[in-house]
Amino acid sequence: MNYLYWKPYSSENERVNTIFPGAFTIDGDSSARGKENLLDSPEPFDHWDPDNKAIYLHPGSPVTDHLDCYKTRVVSRRLKEFLGEFIGTEAQFLPILLEAEDASETIRDYFIMHVVATADYLDLERTDHHPVAGKGPEVIVTPPIVLRRDKIPPELHVIRDKRLYGNDLIIREDLAKALKKAKFTGLLFAKCQYS
Repeated sequence: MNYLYWKPYSSENERVNTIFPGAFTIDGDSSARGKENLLDSPEPFDHWDPDNKAIYLHPGSPVTDHLDCYKTRVVSRRLKEFLGEFIGTEAQFLPILLEAEDASETIRDYFIMHVVATADYLDLERTDHHPVAGKGPEVIVTPPIVLRRDKIPPELHVIRDKRLYGNDLIIREDLAKALKKAKFTGLLFAKCQYS
């Protein structure tokens, strides 16, 4: 089984809608990276308020199926439904209301894809990385990412490494190809290496 690094989406089109870190209001907490830090952990949410929201830039601009949002995966209903057929309990899809920075418009039918499936697959000896201050063993990596294939449960489709900070993910290559074939927008994948 081959895997790809599912890169955070970053559009070269400056008018594509973007959500920056600290732009989430979760359970009424809009402080910079307050409860938003909970999204960096693979722990499942027992409670999620459907009125939680994220502020986006550029109202009236294109909205992709996978939004430009540093490390937090915000996906359209269409992408959620497609992925849901494959990933089952590997992720929670948490409804999020998107609100324009100038409050001129809101967009519904988007979800945070909160991946809870984890494995210890990253070969840190062969992957460029640095620690995250105050986050214990968590690291931020620089591609190319080197995987230990024998540590990846083959039944999983979308996975976080236990030590990767935020929502850095790998995805099975067959699923990534199916997403591209279905013409979902805002998806970026990169080849992985193996040790």
